[in-house]
Amino acid sequence: WKDIIININSYCNLCHTCKISKPNNQKPFGLLHPLSVPNRPWEGIGMDFVGPFPELKNCLEPFDMICTVICLLTSIVHIIPTRQTYRVREIVEIVFENVYKLYRLSNYIVSNCDSLFTSTFWRRLYELIGIKLKLLSAYHSQTNGSTERMNRTITQMLRQCISPKQKDWIHKLLMIKYTINTVRSETIGYVLFFLNYGWMLRNLIWNNPRKDEYPRVRTYTQKAHNTILQTRVKQTRHANRHRQPSSFELNNLVYVSIKNMNLPRQQARKLVPKYIGPYRIIWNAGNKAFELDLPREMRNCNIHPVFHSSLLRIHVPNNDRLFPGREVGQVTGLNDENKEWTVDSIETHAGQGTTTLFKVLCVRKLTVPHKRILIALSSLNY
Repeated sequence: WKDIIININSYCNLCHTCKISKPNNQKPFGLLHPLSVPNRPWEGIGMDFVGPFPELKNCLEPFDMICTVICLLTSIVHIIPTRQTYRVREIVEIVFENVYKLYRLSNYIVSNCDSLFTSTFWRRLYELIGIKLKLLSAYHSQTNGSTERMNRTITQMLRQCISPKQKDWIHKLLMIKYTINTVRSETIGYVLFFLNYGWMLRNLIWNNPRKDEYPRVRTYTQKAHNTILQTRVKQTRHANRHRQPSSFELNNLVYVSIKNMNLPRQQARKLVPKYIGPYRIIWNAGNKAFELDLPREMRNCNIHPVFHSSLLRIHVPNNDRLFPGREVGQVTGLNDENKEWTVDSIETHAGQGTTTLFKVLCVRKLTVPHKRILIALSSLNY
């Protein structure tokens, strides 16, 4: 066998089982491309949700989530209590009441692919008022790094401040917001509140600054803008040392990493394949993100079809001349034999109005145990 070494290497490189089972030890695809820096405060904002937390009631209503809204220039943050059951209309209302009425309408919003942000109503509303939505690709939160870092800071401070019973987290949000917005940022070198308003809040310990200490806020805002640009250049240079350019093109077949996907309960994550696929690339979404032609069972699991190139792995087609009869089957790893259920009855409910939750008894067939789930009123079709 003259070329046995070459053929064995080719056989291993073309192995479908190896592609989906072995980890990828190469540098991840996709060079870092930071978002553009806004020129004015609140020209661009980042939004995200943190939670769930234990349900607590303030003077208005019970809350169990936090909505974080951050200015992408000054990094000043608004921490807004919300609920998991809020629909798009409620989220739009709290954004207008807590952000837009105080500042201005933003030119764009950076957010994840939550169903609230991808809904037709949300998109149509912001088209009418001239705001561009910049959605993250699936399982790639680094795109909205400023908001994610702020979420980490908020949860860390909550963890340090709340009581062991976690019954006072909502009362700590005001002081956490005050603390974050009145400290000097290491990235931009200025106090967040001052960059946004042009004057300093009275501090709880130190005296107020003199009038001549901050003569021109516009000059400091421009300095902060330039500092952010310099910091992002350094971050990009450092990050790209450990990355490689992506070479994916339209109609390429690729595998998708499942490290962030939810698996059926009966499957152990340690034993499932590292990747699933292959799937065809049908659109280049820009910034090294690609839309894949996912099967219906994955779309039914609300998996966003746009993935960053760092989560993809190229599929090399089999050489039928050297290895005839070698078939490649599409593996999803997300099959759930019990995914279709029939509602048998509504056993009980809690709450009132739009916040009502129903305890529903679901059945499938005699050989499968019944299960009970909680469904919000907004999710019921009747």
